[in-house]
Amino acid sequence: MIKMKSSLLFLGGILIGLVIFYQMGYYVLSSFFGWNQAYNLIHVCQSVLEFYGFTPLKYFLDVLVLYTLGFAVFYMTKQVRKYIHFKRNMMMAVDQHSTQSLSDKYRNEIIVFHCHEPLAFAMGMLRPKVYLSTALIDMLDEGEIDAVVYHELHHKYSYDPLKTFTFSLLTKVIWYIPCVKAYETKLLRFS
Repeated sequence: MIKMKSSLLFLGGILIGLVIFYQMGYYVLSSFFGWNQAYNLIHVCQSVLEFYGFTPLKYFLDVLVLYTLGFAVFYMTKQVRKYIHFKRNMMMAVDQHSTQSLSDKYRNEIIVFHCHEPLAFAMGMLRPKVYLSTALIDMLDEGEIDAVVYHELHHKYSYDPLKTFTFSLLTKVIWYIPCVKAYETKLLRFS
């Protein structure tokens, strides 16, 4: 039941975000290329604003659309750069022996890295991996390590890193759409 609610919340939030981005992208492209905008939500909003005499708000809507699309590109670029930097640093800190041992044991790619902090997380968008620090492994016994690994594998197979990134992007970029933030809050509660 909870899994189904989580999936429905995720799909609902993604659908709202995709519709908004599609409408904005189509609006910008159709403005540049002179395409028909009859079925574009942004164009309809501008027409309504103009009809009721709020013409200056029509230009504010243009600015909001350009800001939103520009900030989305900026945010995604920033995250990709951070991920590349993380991967580069992580590859230098990998404990090859422990990584191979745990990957064989759990028949999954488990990456163990040298760190003085006890850390465990799943990371990656389309092919997430489980990461464990050497401090965590030294701190836990065999049963506790199993519990941590299976917990992180659940996040991996549920594509939680992708869900988190997607809703983070949506809530930061289209912060002025309150229902997207509500979807994120409820999704985090169910995952």
